[in-house]
Amino acid sequence: MVTIHKISEGLFMESFDLIALHCAMECYALAYHINKATGFKLVRAEEDLEIATSSYPFYEWKDSIKDQEWYLIKNVVTVEEVGDDQGLFQDSMTTTLHYLLEERKEINYLLKLSPGNSNEITKALEIIRTVPSISMAYQMDVETLKSKRNLIF
Repeated sequence: MVTIHKISEGLFMESFDLIALHCAMECYALAYHINKATGFKLVRAEEDLEIATSSYPFYEWKDSIKDQEWYLIKNVVTVEEVGDDQGLFQDSMTTTLHYLLEERKEINYLLKLSPGNSNEITKALEIIRTVPSISMAYQMDVETLKSKRNLIF
């Protein structure tokens, strides 16, 4: 006799917290400044985060002492594509912006803490706000995001 088990999709949802960062720096420079200010050890991941046709660079740090994982992810990437138009501009390159969180296009970077811990996020947020190159940093409500599936990896 065959048994069928149905598992709710809600059980697979990962618990995490997010900090939104508004900053004009490159990803490697931002990771350096965050590491310097907070004592984190964010390093570039071996592989980028691949979603559809876009590749998002990210940095990670697995804190084995507190059993937490921190990720710095770029929210917007520029993708260059060869235009398939006919005529004078048939071989021209076009650039398109792709967003990890489509509904939050104003955010440049995301700092993810997994599993979620409100005390750690609050402490990190206080320190990150002191970095002069970051114009704005705030905690996001993950439950209100429509594209939060892009952040589960």
